[in-house]
Amino acid sequence: MLDVTFRLCLDINVLFADLRGKARRLRPTACSDLVSHATTGRFPGGATQLIISVPMIEQWESVLQRHFGYNRSDASEAAWLLHDIAREGPLPFSTLVVVGSDFVPFASEQEAEAAARGRASRAAGEEAGRIFDEIEDDRHVLLTAVAGKADILVTTNMRDFRRGKLLEFDRADMFVVPAPDHHLVVGTPGFAAHWLRQGIIPNWNLVSSRGDEFQLKPKGLEGS
Repeated sequence: MLDVTFRLCLDINVLFADLRGKARRLRPTACSDLVSHATTGRFPGGATQLIISVPMIEQWESVLQRHFGYNRSDASEAAWLLHDIAREGPLPFSTLVVVGSDFVPFASEQEAEAAARGRASRAAGEEAGRIFDEIEDDRHVLLTAVAGKADILVTTNMRDFRRGKLLEFDRADMFVVPAPDHHLVVGTPGFAAHWLRQGIIPNWNLVSSRGDEFQLKPKGLEGS
């Protein structure tokens, strides 16, 4: 089989599920398989390049402290291992510091204004501002995946990314975010792991070439 490089972006909730599974001795799982592909740099069909950004690393550092009891130093050290993994991957890839492009993901004017108010509230120490963290965190993840030209963004919560104009299919475990120069597949851990076990990269090339398995909903490109 021709050795290929798979560009993988993992939402923070996949890392969370993997670490929680380890603590509960629930292995192997789809999430643990995906994290293994990312950290070892291999999947059954070839090499794996982790796509990551500074905002995502900082988000993971916060999760390690808040949910797993890490102190600040240990959380920082563990989180920044993701940077090392990406840097040492098969592609000349550096952790994304400023993530952006002409593509602006799923931000309505109302959401942008709400996020701005949320940032101001958090700066003032107000509890109400925290409800906007999730919108901003999700946007960082999606921008990372698009800017890094990931084959797939894997998440345990598809609803987080079902915003804006999408290519929706007759299945609930995946959809496609169309960008000017790169169509990004967003899928569940189970969806991604199913194809990767076969040595197949679950990207736009796969989706567009298998119309029998990936049938567009009647409206095709639509807002949600």
